[in-house]
Amino acid sequence: MISLECPPEPPILVTKKSVWTRKWLEQLAKGKSRPESKQYAHPQVREHLRAMTRHKCAYCERTLRENEEEVDHFVSVHTRAEWAFRWENLHLSCRGCNDKLPDVSYPPDTVLDPADRSRPRPEDCLCFERECVRPRSESQWGDRTIQKFRLDRGDLDLDRSRALLDFNETLRGIQGRLIREQRTRMTPEKDERIRSFASPSHAFSAMFQSYLNRVAP
Repeated sequence: MISLECPPEPPILVTKKSVWTRKWLEQLAKGKSRPESKQYAHPQVREHLRAMTRHKCAYCERTLRENEEEVDHFVSVHTRAEWAFRWENLHLSCRGCNDKLPDVSYPPDTVLDPADRSRPRPEDCLCFERECVRPRSESQWGDRTIQKFRLDRGDLDLDRSRALLDFNETLRGIQGRLIREQRTRMTPEKDERIRSFASPSHAFSAMFQSYLNRVAP
């Protein structure tokens, strides 16, 4: 998870959210359990969320294809039904992170929100030991966030380990070339290639930033 800059509200929400919210609350009173996904996950909403996360899950940073992405309510509609179409409450998510633990167990105001600047920054609360995510300095914010979104699940560890393998192969290739050319320093281009793994557009950039801070400050 990295800090995200929330873009302007999609025009469809500006014009429709009041009507959609009113109809949804009426339907809720009649027993409907969920709002219409074609509304809160409207193509305009998805487009703006993709721009915000750079086509990654807002929580785990896994790169998403369009058929894998879901629109998550950070605060569940079962907790705040009136926030079903609130722009700040919508995040792009993978299915695994969207299947998060309930608000009653991990209240939303006790975990990290990557787009909420009033909370601690994810970078200050989460760190990595190889592919495994950990709370930084025993951060309670970090620990609760890992638990709520299950950021330590096995499939994520596997994906992160594969990404680290790609990084290490790239690094070894560059180091081998340095040895062959009898140089001690990378060219700016090679240094940029290594650091690109930690760029916000790269999958699992927080992990690579944590890694580079240790091995190549």
